Amino acid sequence: VATSEQQRSYKKYIELVVVADYIMFRKYDRNSTAIKTRIYEIVNTLNLIYTVLNIHIALVCIEIWSKGDLINVQSVVDVTLNSFGEWRQRDLLNRKNHDNAQLLT
Repeated sequence: VATSEQQRSYKKYIELVVVADYIMFRKYDRNSTAIKTRIYEIVNTLNLIYTVLNIHIALVCIEIWSKGDLINVQSVVDVTLNSFGEWRQRDLLNRKNHDNAQLLT
């Protein structure tokens, strides 16, 4: 059994996938490099925040929907969230191991 001091010293990892939808792709003038740069900035900021908790956010995949959305993205957040969750279960988890996925729209 680890002491509380030892438990605090264990680094925890969260494997993250970030998906940029077609709206985001168009917002960034169809520039995938600019989207990736923004995602790297976000993840770096997350790591600065979570480092005090000894948690590292590992960006394991960036997916950019450059040919259209793979889910039903709507202004109704619940619909989009449910659609994204279903797509993640059905598709993304079969292709890439990860702990968390975020949709940027």
